[in-house]
Amino acid sequence: MELDNEQNRRDIEQTGSRSDGISSSERNKRQEGSGRNVSLWDFIERGTENLEGAELVRKELSGLDKYFKDNHFDIKKIKEEYKKDPDKDFEQLESGNEADVYALAEKNYRHINKLVQWNAFSNFRRNLNQTPLEFLINKTTLYNYYFPENANNLIGATYRKDKDGENQFNFVFDQQYIEQLLDTDGEPIKATFEEIQNDMEKRGFKVNPKSPTSYTNEDGSAIISDLHLGNVLNGKNGYLYYIDVNIRLKNRELYKDLKEQ
Repeated sequence: MELDNEQNRRDIEQTGSRSDGISSSERNKRQEGSGRNVSLWDFIERGTENLEGAELVRKELSGLDKYFKDNHFDIKKIKEEYKKDPDKDFEQLESGNEADVYALAEKNYRHINKLVQWNAFSNFRRNLNQTPLEFLINKTTLYNYYFPENANNLIGATYRKDKDGENQFNFVFDQQYIEQLLDTDGEPIKATFEEIQNDMEKRGFKVNPKSPTSYTNEDGSAIISDLHLGNVLNGKNGYLYYIDVNIRLKNRELYKDLKEQ
């Protein structure tokens, strides 16, 4: 599977779907996390060629611990620093099994930090068989390719307790804060399923007839799901922003193709 990011940008610009006013330099900054994955893959994959299943997962997690040992994300420390500075603001937006989400503000810039558990939906017990690195490909390489206007920037990693009280490895992403379109009462105006379907068709995806929240691209290689109304924000600039959708490749062999590009 080959991703042509430049052609993708040209196609979207022609349809008008992603002309969101973000400067090229700012977009590149937001996407820089996906560029880091190449060296991360090289580092983590050493010695994993003949591994599979739970053994492969343990090896990747061990490698990830080593890779991020000097970049451990401490959200409590960040909260304390922000609370001390009158020019900064810190707010926890939500907490769940999959992720903790925080809004951070410095002067005129507001952004999101997400602590995302790699195996909340991608665990072997549920037969989804995605390794930590495949999960990272979904959240960065694939997500940033299909939704570059709201790219995930990988900034670190940490551990967080899951619903059973067990410590789980979490990737930490930085993402822009979306200013939503509001009604006269100041409440967000939600996108409709029809608007989402029209926008996704411009991006090369068709809706699953059996599920209005799932889409597949033209060749059937990529699946995007969980596009319920709470995961698609109506920006005040008139464009849709996809914040917590799930992306995966249908065939695991396609992940190897992406790593070799």
